[in-house]
Amino acid sequence: MVQERRPLLISSVSYLRIPDSSINDPIGGDVMPETGDVFINDASVIRNPKTARASLGVCPQFTAIDSQLTVREHLIIYGRLKGLRPGPELDDSITAIINAIGLTTYSDRFANKLSGGNQRKLCLAIALMGNPLVVLVDEFSTGIDPKMKREMWGTLREVAKGKALVITTRALLSISVIMSL
Repeated sequence: MVQERRPLLISSVSYLRIPDSSINDPIGGDVMPETGDVFINDASVIRNPKTARASLGVCPQFTAIDSQLTVREHLIIYGRLKGLRPGPELDDSITAIINAIGLTTYSDRFANKLSGGNQRKLCLAIALMGNPLVVLVDEFSTGIDPKMKREMWGTLREVAKGKALVITTRALLSISVIMSL
């Protein structure tokens, strides 16, 4: 019998105004640590960054979308960048993520026409392409209304099953709610 793994939630709440990038950049391989190493799925970010990044998804604080692309087109591009093959592999992955994130109704809508909360969901969907084992989430609920925040916390918890989820935020309530769901 296969036991379902609960997501590993690692949170960073900074009251000292330490930039979230101090945590995310070394994990993502954007900045090399002065000492030590970061391993993602047994691959060193320093010695084997391409392999390590293949198991990493990143949802940045800023909304990284292209106004000329639909939700589905974003996921096609990022899926291909993550190595998914065109056809059933890519199509099935996109459909599963769009359904899990709750963007089914908006899949053919231009990303810049989405609400702020749905744009954040699209950023999370992009981070989940390729089914990474580790997902970095930076200030996930920034700039969205309280109702959408609660919905997104549940979404984040659901899509994180079987993954290590690294959340950087200054909102202690967000972490508390996500960990208790």
